Amino acid sequence: MSGKTRIEPSESFSFSLNIDGWVVTVRESADLYMEPGLSDGSPVNIHMVYDADLHRVVADRVEILRAGGGSEITSKYLREVKVQNAVRHVAMNEMIEVYFSGSIHYGAPSATKFLDTSKPAKGRERHDVLVDVAIVYEIALLGALPPLQKVADYLQVSQSTATRYVSDARRNGLIKE
Repeated sequence: MSGKTRIEPSESFSFSLNIDGWVVTVRESADLYMEPGLSDGSPVNIHMVYDADLHRVVADRVEILRAGGGSEITSKYLREVKVQNAVRHVAMNEMIEVYFSGSIHYGAPSATKFLDTSKPAKGRERHDVLVDVAIVYEIALLGALPPLQKVADYLQVSQSTATRYVSDARRNGLIKE
């Protein structure tokens, strides 16, 4: 996202989940404005919402404004709009927040900041690991990312170990599907 980029997340939240004292919330919507958004200088606006049926953040509307001066919007320019990349970026950095319920909610860390605080599973209490598994799994689902891979990366374990942890978290009622 180069040039002038502005993200405007809504103030209201449309989803909240408590996982053993940790709260994962999702803002109702966000708008991404990119100018220039395309190689010909055309601005691009993407409106994103939390979709309860899909249980993730999705693009609700994509708008490309003609740059003018003899240009037109063609399929060549439409292919330049990386909608899913934009949705993931905004969801993970502006729409999904994670905080401990005993802490002050204002300025809660984004999902990206939470995931950047990777905590290896080795040497930790199993319940604490399973809580982290549930949080990371939920973040990945909401952000349209591969959940098992995110769990494996966060805990610094193999994919098969992450799969076992996810199964254990489900059995313990930390992951509900």
